[in-house]
Amino acid sequence: MSPSSYKKVGMKKRFLKWSIGALILFALAGNLALYLLISSGTLSAGQAAVMIGVFYVLSGVLGILMIIRMMVQPVISLTEKVRQVQEGNLDVDLNIRVNPASSDEMDMLYIGFKEMVTKLRENITELQKEKNRAEQMARQLMENNKKLERIFEGLPDGVMIIDKEYRIRHVNPVMEKMIGRGLEEVQGELCYSMCQGHSERCSFCRADSVFQLGGHAFTMCTRKQAGTEENRIMEIYDIPILDEHGDVELVIEYVKDVTEAAKLQQHLEQARHLAEIGKMASIVSHEVRNPLNAISGAIHYLEGEISDTELRSYLNLIVEQIQRVKGVTDELLDYARPIKSEFSLEQIGPVIEKAIALVRSALDEKDVCVELNIDESLPLLPLDTMQVERALVNLLLNAIDVVNGDGRIAISATYVQDVPENTLRYVEVRVQDNGPGLGDRDPEELFKPFVSTKLRGTGLGLPIVRKIMDSHQGSIRLFSENSRGTTAILHFPTVLKVYEAEEHHTSYR
Repeated sequence: MSPSSYKKVGMKKRFLKWSIGALILFALAGNLALYLLISSGTLSAGQAAVMIGVFYVLSGVLGILMIIRMMVQPVISLTEKVRQVQEGNLDVDLNIRVNPASSDEMDMLYIGFKEMVTKLRENITELQKEKNRAEQMARQLMENNKKLERIFEGLPDGVMIIDKEYRIRHVNPVMEKMIGRGLEEVQGELCYSMCQGHSERCSFCRADSVFQLGGHAFTMCTRKQAGTEENRIMEIYDIPILDEHGDVELVIEYVKDVTEAAKLQQHLEQARHLAEIGKMASIVSHEVRNPLNAISGAIHYLEGEISDTELRSYLNLIVEQIQRVKGVTDELLDYARPIKSEFSLEQIGPVIEKAIALVRSALDEKDVCVELNIDESLPLLPLDTMQVERALVNLLLNAIDVVNGDGRIAISATYVQDVPENTLRYVEVRVQDNGPGLGDRDPEELFKPFVSTKLRGTGLGLPIVRKIMDSHQGSIRLFSENSRGTTAILHFPTVLKVYEAEEHHTSYR
């Protein structure tokens, strides 16, 4: 039976009922006492009347106090329990003695309070269960986020997340290395400014189409690696992140450095190209050198039979041209054949000095000055000294050919130790001349077979030099400024892996 179903009687009626009962009780007690006192003759009628009056007064006061206590005590008790509940103590004792059939307001209030606390306990218990479930879900979500973060941080390729304004939201460690800046520096910055140094969006960017049309996009580009001037080939995959409405909110740019794969592909193509040249060279060797040998033999016979000075000068000219053709044939065969290198740990300084000695006559003929600057702290390098001498002689002869007048060639060798992470230290050799430079020509074009700046050159000298540097797992590049000469920069790694490839063979001795 709920409190709302009780018939409301009112506190006044209850108070009146208790008051009348108390007065009747005290009246009976007073009359009995008066009768006994008068009958015994102990008191006179006047004294008895006074005492009875006093008794009535005291009894009335006592009755009123008892009634007040009976009325107030339940209120005080209920107030204390309400205070405990207010302070969060829901374990308050609810064993309250009430009469469920009573229509008294106090009984109704007690019953309502008990039902309220019981319902509150049930609600709090349910809320605690919901809280526990929410905390468990939060812990699971945090664990999943940590797993995703570890995956994100551990990806071997660069990852960058951008918003619709092309501002960077997040990058992984690999991407930080690619752009040469940490997350704190690039977060909130424009991606094309941080990655390419552009003031406008990159022309090859496909993120705009992903934001507008959704779906995935792919593109390739070249960019300079942070900390070096080396161009790297990048594959960029644009992947959309959708919001709750299915619209593209963010774009993930997955950046994969495929430079090494492209180099490998280039080497494979070069190997196939060399195989074709090798076939052609063998034909040239058979079809050209054999007739040249026959002609040389005939010339040698005629030299003994002809005494005329003019005719002998023509014979000498023929011999020179035969030697030139043989030289071209030899270069072609050298380029086509695999390089068989035998490495030993050597100082590169003496190798440079010997190369200079081998071209000394050409230097003196054109009165070219050589400036040599070799770092004394150079480490030992794995070198095939004969091959390196050949490469340096080729570069020196090229430099001698282009300088005129006050010719000068500067050669230096330095140890480079401050290199990016996961990169081998190396020795850098520079051969710089003060000739006219390469003009508008692309230096890389000169490393292709049969491309030359000389009128009588075969165009195989620099390709052979690059093959030698490849066999040393090093590199060569040309740098030129108009009217300021050309510089050949060679890098020799301090550590060399032993390997065998299609275009050259490597071994240690």
